[in-house]
Amino acid sequence: MTGIPKSTINRIKNGEVSPSADTLEILAKGLKVKIYDLIDSPYK
Repeated sequence: MTGIPKSTINRIKNGEVSPSADTLEILAKGLKVKIYDLIDSPYK
């Protein structure tokens, strides 16, 4: 759906890597959500 390999998504999910802003944008578009919905931050 996004073109991002499932293995990469799993590594992001497991906290092994931090996604770039570009990757977050692609994931957000694929999930039809806002980028800030993907970020766990107290500064929302």
